[in-house]
Amino acid sequence: MVLTSHAVFGAALAVAGRLHPVGAFVAGFGSHFLLDALPHWEYELRSFRRDRVNPLNNDLVLDRAFLNDLAKIGLDAGLGLALVWFFFVFGAGSSPGSVLAGALGGILPDGLSFVYMKTRSRSILVLQKFHILIHTEKIITNPVAGLPWQALLLVGTLLFGGWSFFGY
Repeated sequence: MVLTSHAVFGAALAVAGRLHPVGAFVAGFGSHFLLDALPHWEYELRSFRRDRVNPLNNDLVLDRAFLNDLAKIGLDAGLGLALVWFFFVFGAGSSPGSVLAGALGGILPDGLSFVYMKTRSRSILVLQKFHILIHTEKIITNPVAGLPWQALLLVGTLLFGGWSFFGY
């Protein structure tokens, strides 16, 4: 799942549930795993190295390809944050703290996966194992098929968050 979808879904939960920022963060964090369990499209990260025998050994290699991947990830996260700000804060007048907490909670698990890959920290090992366990193996590899699915999820989530805020 792309970070934009995780951010928008986490923020929509915050808006729909009228959650305090702490509750919004927790809801966004939990929603990340729910979304990752569904079949979805992911863009290619050329610096990613998969270990099919032991996924805990997966890595992002810090090379030239990583810089391109970092730009792609940054644009993805930035788009998600811009969308939630525009639709939920500016458009619907929702609490900025709750909206941003839900969005950041939604994208944080992937950030923690990166931290794990680079540090192999035992303090987040259980979370990384859970993330690997819950993540679907059914990845849509064709962007022509995957992008419409992501767009449909985004539009549905934006409508859900907006409609819930306005009481529809």
